[in-house]
Amino acid sequence: MTHEHTTEISLNGTKATVTGKGGLPIFTYTINSMIFIKTQFEGIHFYPDAPEGVEFLKHPHRHVFHVRVWIDVFHNDRDIEFILFKRYVESLLKDGNMNHKSCEMISDDLFALIGSVYPNRNVWIEVSEDDENGSFKQYNVRG
Repeated sequence: MTHEHTTEISLNGTKATVTGKGGLPIFTYTINSMIFIKTQFEGIHFYPDAPEGVEFLKHPHRHVFHVRVWIDVFHNDRDIEFILFKRYVESLLKDGNMNHKSCEMISDDLFALIGSVYPNRNVWIEVSEDDENGSFKQYNVRG
């Protein structure tokens, strides 16, 4: 059994259209392009209200925090350059003293700074402790 396919895919900036026989559209996709960077830093934090069973978290303790940040780009030719963006994010994390902050709070702090420098872009942030447990937050622009 053979199948004849006469589909074409045309890319136009933020849209991809799949057309079939006679050029009629079959599907239209929205394209959202993002870049991401990964980094890590040594930090100390504590959880003052740690529940029973993990009381040890009430005391300052060390982690290697792993961070991944995705951010919208609006064209394919280095709208945001990876290395420069990574250096910028690392500059925000250099202190390492996280006090009582959770992974979710660290994400919010990062977004507040990134969003002020790169406005009107979707930003997704993942922060984990020792690359084991963590959080993932999506800060999406609403139009």
